[in-house]
Amino acid sequence: MLTLEILYYPETSQKGKPFRVARLSDGLLLERAAETVIEDAESIATKLSAVDGGLASMQRAEIDRLRRVLSRFVPHLRSQESRALAS
Repeated sequence: MLTLEILYYPETSQKGKPFRVARLSDGLLLERAAETVIEDAESIATKLSAVDGGLASMQRAEIDRLRRVLSRFVPHLRSQESRALAS
C-alpha cells in the first residue's frame, strides 16, 4: 500500500525529526499528488528550456524517472507513461 504523508519541518529544528501533520492512503488523492509532482517537474523543464538546454534535458530525465517510479504505485500513471514514451 502506498501512503502519502504531509510533514512539517519547524524552522527552529536543528536536524530534528519532522512532525507528521497527516497521512493519506486514498487512491484518488495519491493519483492526483503523483500527477501534480509530474506536472510541476514538466513546468520546470519548460522554464529551463528557455534558459539552459542542458538543465532542461536533466529535468526531463528526472520527469522520466518520476513517471517510472510513480507508475509502479499508481496504476493510472502506467497508461500515461506508455503515452509519454510513444511521443
